[in-house]
Amino acid sequence: MNLIKNTKLAIYCKSALVSVFMLPLCAVALTEEETVKKFKDLQTGIDAIVEKQRVQEDKINKKSEKADVSELTVKSENYQKQIAQLAASLEAYKATLVNMTKELELLKQSHAEKSNALHERIAKLEPRKITIDGQDVTVDLDELRAYEDSLQMLRENDYRGAKRSFTGFVTLYPQSVLLPSAHLFLGSANKGLNDCKESIAALQVVVTKYITNPKAPAAMLSMGTCQIELRDRAGAKKTFETIIEKFPESESATTAKNNLLLMK
Repeated sequence: MNLIKNTKLAIYCKSALVSVFMLPLCAVALTEEETVKKFKDLQTGIDAIVEKQRVQEDKINKKSEKADVSELTVKSENYQKQIAQLAASLEAYKATLVNMTKELELLKQSHAEKSNALHERIAKLEPRKITIDGQDVTVDLDELRAYEDSLQMLRENDYRGAKRSFTGFVTLYPQSVLLPSAHLFLGSANKGLNDCKESIAALQVVVTKYITNPKAPAAMLSMGTCQIELRDRAGAKKTFETIIEKFPESESATTAKNNLLLMK
């Protein structure tokens, strides 16, 4: 727009100079060559002014363009810096998220382990259902473990350890459903130690307190055997006869009959 205005100004100046130059031509007569030369010089001067004006306009426009380019460059650099900062922040957030995810997995694993351990501890405290003498009974886990540990000693012929363990069991669990078996095996441990008196005392508990228990016939049979070893034949005979009378269908009754035959 400025270039157009300046061009119009140059044309206007050219016309004015022509008019001014024509005044002396009217007053003084010039030759044709001089007139042509004057016009050429005038045209050259006007062209020079217009060219100078154009160059000036170009310089101004270039400066303006450079200024615009410089401003855009600065803005672009600022945007790039902001993008770089955002990218760095995003990477930091990603790293934080990864760490949080790992921590969450560790917490989940720890919780699962603690939960499993808790369930195991609870399970240890929960009663267990077992079948003993053909009956389903509920026994505390610690009670069952103590009983099984004692029985294992007896199986391994550790009679002293079994005696000590079963004695502790009947004292610690006086209401246990396993007491008839515990007293029977305590009698067996004492018999293994050749202590028939102590054996009879333990077996007598089964016969007296748990006569209806399936272990009673076996306890009485073991008592009769100990009575024979103690040379109490009368007592042994009576015991065997009681087994045959009260438990005629038991295996102990069959053994008692055979023992009576041997005693004749």
